[in-house]
Amino acid sequence: MENLTGRIDNKGDDQFSPTVIPSDEINLLVHDPVRLGILILLMTNVNGLSFLHLQSNLGLTSGNLSTHAQKLSKAGYVEIIKTFVDLKPRTYLKINAKGLTALKNYSEILEKILESIKTD
Repeated sequence: MENLTGRIDNKGDDQFSPTVIPSDEINLLVHDPVRLGILILLMTNVNGLSFLHLQSNLGLTSGNLSTHAQKLSKAGYVEIIKTFVDLKPRTYLKINAKGLTALKNYSEILEKILESIKTD
């Protein structure tokens, strides 16, 4: 079986072998470092954050953040809210229930991985 690292498991190996999590169990949309960062920041503020706040905190260009935000929106994990403040356009992102569930499921898989490599 191919595992997350792409290596083939050696079932006959007697050496320490952490629990293998098949790659199809990892949500690759959430696993991406930029999108994971976006979801984590949004999780800490369920009312949403401005595009500029996310951009400065994650150190991203506007195009990069926009691309990742669109992918998260298309998956149904975040809402992109466009509004005007003092006649200037403002964009906000807000995580929704589906996004929170995806992030929770992702963290549970990571916990399984970490638990499997703990030593006594």
